[in-house]
Amino acid sequence: MTPEEAEAELAALFDETETLIGGSWENHDSPVPRACEPVSGGTGVQFRLQRFGEGETDSAAIAEVAERVAALWKEHGYESTISDEGELGIEVAAQNDRRSHLLFGMNTNATTLDGGSSCEPGDPDDEKYYDYLEDPTLLE
Repeated sequence: MTPEEAEAELAALFDETETLIGGSWENHDSPVPRACEPVSGGTGVQFRLQRFGEGETDSAAIAEVAERVAALWKEHGYESTISDEGELGIEVAAQNDRRSHLLFGMNTNATTLDGGSSCEPGDPDDEKYYDYLEDPTLLE
């Protein structure tokens, strides 16, 4: 898998997670590559994706959504843990065997999805990743 395919795979999973949760979302996925070390060793590339949605006022509903998110991510090969952070809401932290780490958080104010795509072999300094320097709107 290429770093670009890993980024697309995570974007599709976050899209599916948004659909599962419902509501409106803001996409703040970053085109900037990050250096990482793939499972195979050497140098790799990872992308950070972030999405922001609406909060939920019903604590039972928050817990139920967290369970559904963890189940969905499990279907996609992630091991998840759910933690109740009190007033900060509920979090689902997950990772897969390709060094992708995900975080879902929901409270009364907001819902967040944050994660790094699987770390795949590549050079984060490769010019092909820097189109946003020519077109800064890619950072929006």
